Amino acid sequence: MISLVERTRLTNQLTLEAQREALELSHLRKDLDLARDLQLNMLPPQGCLFSGHPDIEVATLMESATTVAGDFFDAFFVDSHRLFVCIGDVSGHCLGAALFMARSVGQLRILANTETSPDAVLRRLNDSLADENEAALFVTMFCGYLDVTSGLFTYSNGGHCPPLLLQDGEVPPIAMPKGALLGVFAGRTSQSLSLQLTPGDLLMIYTDGVTDGEPFGVQGCQGLLAEADQAHLDTLIQGLRQSLRGFTSSQHLEDDCTLLLLRRRPLAGLREGS
Repeated sequence: MISLVERTRLTNQLTLEAQREALELSHLRKDLDLARDLQLNMLPPQGCLFSGHPDIEVATLMESATTVAGDFFDAFFVDSHRLFVCIGDVSGHCLGAALFMARSVGQLRILANTETSPDAVLRRLNDSLADENEAALFVTMFCGYLDVTSGLFTYSNGGHCPPLLLQDGEVPPIAMPKGALLGVFAGRTSQSLSLQLTPGDLLMIYTDGVTDGEPFGVQGCQGLLAEADQAHLDTLIQGLRQSLRGFTSSQHLEDDCTLLLLRRRPLAGLREGS
């Protein structure tokens, strides 16, 4: 039989181990919360961007499945009339994916300001990410430059899902150029395509967490965009957020969900007549 002294010693040992594990878990949660804050501070604020711009409207949403995310988005002007937009999805949901995401965003901003075409941006980013990628992580990405004056949008694809375009009441996926996911093999080439956005056209760029699974899916997004028409983007974003949460069986998402809405503002005459 175990003596009272041995039983007491064993109980104390188990109590100390439980306290140590609880302390380690508390520190881990704090580290994850810090990593989450650092991630969010790297990206533009969610919601409406460039609210005072006369030619475009941009709105964003990012819902994470875990504390740290592998998804990211960005939108910024590289000169007075060219807007660069991108959205990406890193494989996995661990701290390694968060670090790979931070590496991708930092390099992407440099390349977007030094290159002139989206295919060159993705080609150089892929070569950089593939170098010393011992963790074998990868990222899918869609990016492009919009001439806000003419509405010409030139874009490239790195293994990402096709954005949806609300134009003339229809919401088809746009044609996608060939392009492999980034970070696996150096030396891969990318292609670019161009799309003419007319006043009032709305482009929805998203990660696959938004459309994976029914009943939401791509058709759900198309339905929401078709019904939205010229609604304010912040209203549309909130509707999409509620729909994403409403179609999950719990409060926790199975995958990160990120989207970016880009609309050319309607002409003044169209706005007044609407």
